[in-house]
Amino acid sequence: MNNFTSILFCTDFSSGAANALKYAVKAALRNRAHLYILHVVPEADAQFWRGYLDGDNQASPDSGAAELRAKLRAEYAASIPLEVNWEPVVDAGPAPDRIVSFVREKDISLVVLGRPRPRFLRSLLFGSVASKVARTVTCPMLIVPEA
Repeated sequence: MNNFTSILFCTDFSSGAANALKYAVKAALRNRAHLYILHVVPEADAQFWRGYLDGDNQASPDSGAAELRAKLRAEYAASIPLEVNWEPVVDAGPAPDRIVSFVREKDISLVVLGRPRPRFLRSLLFGSVASKVARTVTCPMLIVPEA
């Protein structure tokens, strides 16, 4: 059995992500690992969210990130036992790139992602975040299909 010390759960707040969280929490409990919960805002959307969350278009990136971290806490805290040490993280940019960078920066030992039901044409043309990350990271990765 692997001894995972740090686990990264990536979320887009979808039902597929919620299903994957269960596996990330179980792995964190079993291994007494630190759990990071990462939400990546695409760059184009990041500008919108900063203005929306702060009420103006001149808002600082830090205040928008704080609002999204609060949303992560509100969304997931009830599903995470008190024994699990976890941290909400927000980043902006292309999701696969930001996830891979985070894995390298934090020396993540397991990545857990949800995968939505495949949409053939979209998958064929663009691929999925999970597949792009899986081709790059060197640590184990668990891709959980949408229930």
